[in-house]
Amino acid sequence: MFATDHLHAPNEVGPLYGSVPYIMGLSDKAATSFLWVNSAKTTVDIDRPEEVPADIGKKGAQVTFASEANVIEFFMFTSSA
Repeated sequence: MFATDHLHAPNEVGPLYGSVPYIMGLSDKAATSFLWVNSAKTTVDIDRPEEVPADIGKKGAQVTFASEANVIEFFMFTSSA
């Protein structure tokens, strides 16, 4: 999950644009999403562990957001049926 471009102008080294990580989980009974807002370089790791903890059921994924700098700012949205 990587999206950036560089401005092709003399003496410009910063990116022209980037992306904002947004992830959503859906089930028959609920929907949850997470928006990570940080202007620093950020990595997002999505892992499906072989052994999922019992408290999240039989299926699941682990998502890790890591930013190099700035403050933590995120939004979480939930709904249930």
